[in-house]
Amino acid sequence: MPRPSIAESFFRDLIAKGGGLFAHLAGLGSAPVLTTESEWLDCKGAARISDADVQKYWSKTLAAFGTTQGGVLIWGLDCRKQGDPPVDCVTGPSYGATPAALKSRLMELHHLATDPPIQGVEVEAVPDPADASRGFVVCFVPENGVKPARAEHAGKQFYIRVGDDSVVPSTALLRALFAPGSQADLAVRVRVKHWPEVPDERSATHIQFWVDITNRGLVSVNGVYVALMGTDRHYAGSFTTPDNWKQRSTSSWPTAFEAPRPIHPGETTTAFRFEPGILLKQKDATAHILPNGYQQVFDLRIFAEHQAGFRARVTILENDVYHRVARDCEILSLG
Repeated sequence: MPRPSIAESFFRDLIAKGGGLFAHLAGLGSAPVLTTESEWLDCKGAARISDADVQKYWSKTLAAFGTTQGGVLIWGLDCRKQGDPPVDCVTGPSYGATPAALKSRLMELHHLATDPPIQGVEVEAVPDPADASRGFVVCFVPENGVKPARAEHAGKQFYIRVGDDSVVPSTALLRALFAPGSQADLAVRVRVKHWPEVPDERSATHIQFWVDITNRGLVSVNGVYVALMGTDRHYAGSFTTPDNWKQRSTSSWPTAFEAPRPIHPGETTTAFRFEPGILLKQKDATAHILPNGYQQVFDLRIFAEHQAGFRARVTILENDVYHRVARDCEILSLG
């Protein structure tokens, strides 16, 4: 069963507008809230585009969306970089071929545009009610069941979607896509502990965050490296490594940790233990002193030999600290 898709929900909402869809799309460039391209939304101006460029862009976009998490491509909308940092934003219509003719051409090209073909692609023409020779074409590209897909008309390259662009993936990621059974599956979890574990009314109570790495895959993984994103201010406190990971200092990260040996299938190891510069309870105090609204964010990048790197992020809230919870990190792309 396909997993829920933001792209498909967006596509269905557009199609549900029926006769009002043309006006909606035509007005996106002047709407109060800017419409920006993303990992699942791409727009392509159609004015003065050649058939060769249509083939190339269609092939590349099908491959990228089909290999990643699916997406929506809208032909007939122009985008330009805006803001700081600059982001591709819809600026207005850029009409090209008759919508019905472009739809027909896209469907004709579809089965030969990628190898393997992307299944379940939907293409809808959205003509101007007052002039059917101009308008938009809205395409939904689902995540494909077989990955990766190669763009046959875009240099026979493989593509993935990262941010608002379709890019060639790394060798490690391609290896993971072609042979998923040979890849490690690393999971990241943060546990909250109090020290001392048995409260002593006369002693201060410290907070500790234990960051664990588990290999859920079928093979051992070498050279695991965990780097903290952000600045020193985000991780004000002290670090220790109970499982003998090596702490590294670099110019790119506030701090980073390297596994001392391979992590084997089913194994869990603690990359580091972090103790923030704040107490849960002071010495000889009876009440907790954690500030209202306290939270600790862990934003990590994880790398390993012959594996695709990824980001992992989790936020530990005030109530989580009191109850000593363990939270799994959300896994994000490295882009």
